[in-house]
Amino acid sequence: LLLGHAGAMDTYARGLRNAAKMHEDGILNDMVKQRYLSFETESIGQRIEAGTATLEECEAFAKEKGEPKSISGKQELYEIIRNRYI
Repeated sequence: LLLGHAGAMDTYARGLRNAAKMHEDGILNDMVKQRYLSFETESIGQRIEAGTATLEECEAFAKEKGEPKSISGKQELYEIIRNRYI
């Protein structure tokens, strides 16, 4: 039982170190900023982020803009980057 807990703590520590290294390298910062750029460029995004947008405002915005363009979320790229640190 003790060895199992020790092994789990080692795994968590390694994961934390890897996450800290990813954060220090800033490798994901630009990608995340680009993904959520509309939160800075669209006023509704700023209000959603601030928690002041109402559901009715979001509905009106969605109706006005119509269906969003289908773009890749680049999940595979994020996974590849994550796997480099494991």
